Amino acid sequence: MTNQLEKARNLYSYAKEIRERIHKNPELSFKEFETSSLVKHELDNMKIPWTAVGKTGIVGEITGTKSECGKVIAFRADMDALEITETTGAEFASERPGIMHACGHDIHTASLLAIAKILESERNNFSGKIKLIFQPAEELVLGASSMMKENDFIKDVSAVVGYHVMPFLETGTVGLRDGGLMFAGEGFKIFVKGKAGHGAQPKGSIDALLAASAIVLNTQSIISHDTDPRESAVVTICTMKSGTRHNIISDFTEMSGTIRCYTEEKRSELRKDLERIVKNTAEAYGAEGWVEWSMYVPPVYNDKELGKTIRNCCQKVLGEQGIIDCDGLTQSDDFSYYQQKTSGYYILIGCTPANSSYVDIHSPDFLPDDNCIPYITACCVETALALLNNF
Repeated sequence: MTNQLEKARNLYSYAKEIRERIHKNPELSFKEFETSSLVKHELDNMKIPWTAVGKTGIVGEITGTKSECGKVIAFRADMDALEITETTGAEFASERPGIMHACGHDIHTASLLAIAKILESERNNFSGKIKLIFQPAEELVLGASSMMKENDFIKDVSAVVGYHVMPFLETGTVGLRDGGLMFAGEGFKIFVKGKAGHGAQPKGSIDALLAASAIVLNTQSIISHDTDPRESAVVTICTMKSGTRHNIISDFTEMSGTIRCYTEEKRSELRKDLERIVKNTAEAYGAEGWVEWSMYVPPVYNDKELGKTIRNCCQKVLGEQGIIDCDGLTQSDDFSYYQQKTSGYYILIGCTPANSSYVDIHSPDFLPDDNCIPYITACCVETALALLNNF
């Protein structure tokens, strides 16, 4: 056991209590007021100065005293929850109906506070500064960009590290991947305009729901026929709203979904393919169809040189058996906005006990193992000390 892992384990009860308080009181994106207040209170207790960024974002700062010069690095944790009704049955389950921490952000926030405690005690052992980014609204992929617009705290940061619990990995392991780790993502809405009529006399009407249904089916060809099978991409339609009552043919349908891919070139192709299919399919049914785009987030792309240090530090904590070389993920994360400004690396944290089946993120019964917190904490502390002492 490394010295930092021993320190992290000594903080387990503290971090577990913080995690459970946050889990009981989940808050949606840009509404993380209680979570933000809790973080500020804990940073005050540690005598770590912080700056409020926007309504709920926080950037804490720890300054090393080993020498006056030094670089600046940052760690990021997200704080928001999801509109999901929890079914875990945990003693600390959400007390807010319809809202839960189904993506592990409660563990992320508690872990960063534990990281802060140890690094504050290590100030004499490093030069430079460590910024602690407590970020709102990751689930909307708007939190990072909104914080940076409000305050350019990332401008002097030489390296930024993020992490996320991942249930397909066992507790006590981390998943690492240089280069492309997570897809770029872009939201869209599809609109189909037809002509209403009586449900008993469809002739003369233009059924927007029928045309929209055909669009859903036809978009499946974008991946199966228009994408190189050696290339990864996703096109998904997730919602459909249409019609007003059982005997009126719908004159308007709205759908929403997402495209995911690694490259700008593929993103452009997916957009053109979707717009073509929507327009042409709608016209085939006598309707009008169009696409509106929103909420783009770049791919998470891990810096290879930074990855060498992180791999060594994680291996020091977990041993060789604790390092999993993982595949890329089709999810997106707005951590990528920080990577647009500086070198960055995103670590996947195992959170499922050995020999256990796992429940995926964004599920109502997702409950990551909080025994992963000391491993997250120790890996990040080792990384911080290595980066600041080797720059």
